[in-house]
Amino acid sequence: MQKNKKKYINIIFLSFFFNIFFNYLNSQAEELKYKTAEQYYLDGIYSYVDRSYATSADQFEALSKNHPYSQYTRNSLVMEAFTNYLNKEYEKIKNITNVFFKLFPNDQYEPYMLYILAMSSYINIRDVSKNYSNIVESRQIFTDLISKHPDSKYVKNAEEKIVYLNKMEQLGEVLIGELYQKNDIFISAIRRYANILNKYKDIDPEIEERTLCGMISSLHSLNMTTNMKKYIEFLTKKYPKSKCLNNKNIFLSK
Repeated sequence: MQKNKKKYINIIFLSFFFNIFFNYLNSQAEELKYKTAEQYYLDGIYSYVDRSYATSADQFEALSKNHPYSQYTRNSLVMEAFTNYLNKEYEKIKNITNVFFKLFPNDQYEPYMLYILAMSSYINIRDVSKNYSNIVESRQIFTDLISKHPDSKYVKNAEEKIVYLNKMEQLGEVLIGELYQKNDIFISAIRRYANILNKYKDIDPEIEERTLCGMISSLHSLNMTTNMKKYIEFLTKKYPKSKCLNNKNIFLSK
């Protein structure tokens, strides 16, 4: 009897607890439902100042969803992109900037939104053999930024990033050629190296030297002496201090 009474009391207590808990959740939901755009924006700013970037981004996102045409929406979208960038949520930035460009075409913040969009792809380039699409995407956005806003303060940095991205693309091509070469697929390696030398008129010097060395070595492996001599002359003339000129197996047999 005593045991059943205790069990009954526990059930009443749990019911009371859950009732209070769900009432609290409902009150929070109601509060969020009627939260003004200004409240969302200020809460987002306060969280940003506290370096709670995820919470800050959530507040700005909620503002955009619940008050898409408020006077705070434009700045909120900018801050939402920025706080997601700080929180390393790079995939979210594309959707945020798309909304911004649709709602606020040719806005004063467009250069910044283009820049942070490009950077969200750029920062994900860790392996040129796996992130080729990021190279192409970020370079195109940087190019659009320079074209649309040539006087923007972001142009200089965008130009520097494009130079680096070009080098990364070229490096990716060289790595493919070297992979062919490593696996003794010399014809494919030679074609890849030739394509690099013909395709990139503004080729990075380091990449060009590396490509020439790979080309010469592959031609040597197939005993294609005549073609090899042409590339040796070009390498010697343009990069006389190249380390691969010390390869005695190749250059003593020329």
